[in-house]
Amino acid sequence: MKAIMKAMMKRFEQILPKYAWLPLLLAFALNNFAYFATRIVTTSMKHYRLGTSLDARIPVIPAFIVIYWGAYLLWVAGYCTIARSGKRACLELVAADMIAKLICMLIFLILPTTATRPAVAGSDVFSRALQVLYIIDPADNYFPSIHCLESWACFRGVCRKQGARPITRGIYLVAAVLVFLSTLFLRQHMILDVIGGVLVFEMGMLIGRLSGAWRLLDLMNHGFRPGKRRVEGPRGVTGEDV
Repeated sequence: MKAIMKAMMKRFEQILPKYAWLPLLLAFALNNFAYFATRIVTTSMKHYRLGTSLDARIPVIPAFIVIYWGAYLLWVAGYCTIARSGKRACLELVAADMIAKLICMLIFLILPTTATRPAVAGSDVFSRALQVLYIIDPADNYFPSIHCLESWACFRGVCRKQGARPITRGIYLVAAVLVFLSTLFLRQHMILDVIGGVLVFEMGMLIGRLSGAWRLLDLMNHGFRPGKRRVEGPRGVTGEDV
């Protein structure tokens, strides 16, 4: 049994290297805190509507619920791929994501947003799934769209991976665009929310690159694993730092 568990752990580490475990756990916790905890503060505040006349013309297509919920699989696959691209590349991406979530949290608190959702009268499986989504996900924290932010982050992370094939980059780009469209066709977000999600992540990448925030995640990693520290250079060159 011990040998089986060891083999399973080794296989898991091949899918998601150890250096990604703590950073991704912290990123997941921050994501949930930014999205859900802010509602405690903003529930009694005035909420703004950022919809445009163009948003009003976009039809509701319940079938896009498949893509909307499928985005979670995209994120898992994307971050596993990014994690295997090297420690520094992984930590830089996660640091950018966390900085972007902090920006989202500030926006949610300063500019609470909402929108009027349409009545979904259909009885097909897609319509019923959309009705469930409307029930479990309140109509707030619209701007910026975290759904779009995460999908764009996966695309940008895969693009930064050395040796990533053009077809792989293309798949993640198409997937991200489909997620963007799903948020619009389900009236989960407005056009400005989509644009905001992309821009906020790019801001997170810029701030992370200028501040070297990934090093903090690296230090936190080694705080839990004392001893010699492996340092990875910009092109994946590694060495040991005592």
